[in-house]
Amino acid sequence: MKRTLSLLLCLVLVFVAAGCGGGGETEAPQEEALMAPGTYTGYGQGFYAAEKVEVKVTVDENSIVDIEVSRDNGETPPILQSVIDKMVPRMLEHQSAYVDVISGATVTSVAVRQGVLEALAQAMEAAGTDPAEALKAFQTIPEKKTGVTETINTGVLVVGMGGSGTTAAMRAVEVLHELDPDNVNVLAIDKAGKYGGTSSVTTGAMAVNPPRFQEEHNDGKDYMDKAAMRKAWLEYTEGDAKADILDIFLDNSGEALDWLIYDHGFKFSVPRTGFTPADVYACWYSYLPVDTGANKDVIATYYDRIYEDYTALGGKYMLETEAYDLIYDETTNTVKGVKARGYDGTEYEIYADAVILATGGFAGSGEMMTKYLSDEYYPLKGVWKVFGMQQNDGKMIQAAIDIGAGTYSIGIPPIVHMAGTPQIFTDFEKIPIPGEVNRWYG
Repeated sequence: MKRTLSLLLCLVLVFVAAGCGGGGETEAPQEEALMAPGTYTGYGQGFYAAEKVEVKVTVDENSIVDIEVSRDNGETPPILQSVIDKMVPRMLEHQSAYVDVISGATVTSVAVRQGVLEALAQAMEAAGTDPAEALKAFQTIPEKKTGVTETINTGVLVVGMGGSGTTAAMRAVEVLHELDPDNVNVLAIDKAGKYGGTSSVTTGAMAVNPPRFQEEHNDGKDYMDKAAMRKAWLEYTEGDAKADILDIFLDNSGEALDWLIYDHGFKFSVPRTGFTPADVYACWYSYLPVDTGANKDVIATYYDRIYEDYTALGGKYMLETEAYDLIYDETTNTVKGVKARGYDGTEYEIYADAVILATGGFAGSGEMMTKYLSDEYYPLKGVWKVFGMQQNDGKMIQAAIDIGAGTYSIGIPPIVHMAGTPQIFTDFEKIPIPGEVNRWYG
């Protein structure tokens, strides 16, 4: 009985104590204001050295409300857009400027991050807060998923969504759709935050005598002497070129360009020769409009269009998904798929009946440049600064080599023709390469 009375007394005391707190609910302590509400403007240094990226950040007392990135700058428009579309929403979601940068847009991502932090610092100073410590609240690194592996099965897997990967995926979808519209099973993946790769930020394509284009623009006449080009090519390469592969290019590149133009909406200029009088073959088709450096947003729409065509026929794709190893069956000596990783840490095992590697070269890997570039003619081995898309790190090339894949002329470096290079790259050593100017060397 005494125990019962004691328990009742305790309960009464609990409720009495609760009632002594006042008539309303207990309020949570107010969070100290870090920032003065408003919109602030910060700037970050992007890829284009002459002009910074402007970022407007709207805040309340303790959080980021909105981020607006100006498109009026020298950044490549589709690359900047990938940052706006992907990185900015994640900054808002995680309330952090330190979300991952977008692959294929690293420098532009860092510029936006710098702009956000500069704007936040202004908002803090306006509230009398010292940014030195307070900014750390917006510099947290979101955790990645761990222990999450998804398995995907497909018919054709295309790794890399640049020019070669895009055309391979599109053509695979077309062929499968023609065979059976209900059984199209093609997946393309790319580590970057956008499709198109290097091909979407170059000037144009190389092709030989596209028949439909010639019919429309040149009265059906060939633009160039294919046989003469073949002869010059084989002479210049001194037996190193594979004639059968060269013939595939010479015989089919024209129809491939027609396919891009008339089936998928790409637009190219009439062909031109190269930069010097020695370049005699009219095989350079520039993307339209022909406005070097200012047409990349238009080029991006061509890739938007072909991926609309691709998905309309049943094709699927995944961006920000990096393949890093091959799934290899030693017993049958066949590649069964790839291991890949998403931007959020999700692991993927993707199995396919056919795997197409279209990941570009290895200009983004100093290790591979040092290992594979040849010093036979010029001192090329070593880590080179690169003007281009550095997500091409050669990881899947190395994965193929590791299981016994052969290579051919892997020591030949890529080359890019640029106007005004000494004026653009003012802080780097220039090494002229001696050689005569002729129809082979240019």
